[in-house]
Amino acid sequence: MNRSLVPLAALLVLLPAPSSWADDFKRGCEALDNKHYDLALACFSAVLREDPKNQTAWTGRGLAYYGKKEYDKAIKDYGEA
Repeated sequence: MNRSLVPLAALLVLLPAPSSWADDFKRGCEALDNKHYDLALACFSAVLREDPKNQTAWTGRGLAYYGKKEYDKAIKDYGEA
């Protein structure tokens, strides 16, 4: 696993994840790790539709935007986290 994602993955273990968004969150983390940024964006956006206060999903989506070099969007999502 990419070292930059280790803290994100650790939070996944610590957070109680309702099954309604847990699968999307896990797929988003895996997509980030594999540099599939569009898939990660879709997955984390799905999580945020169900749980708009999910700070870890905001951070994950910010990382996906950062990976796509969409820095303004990344900064915005980091600010939401």
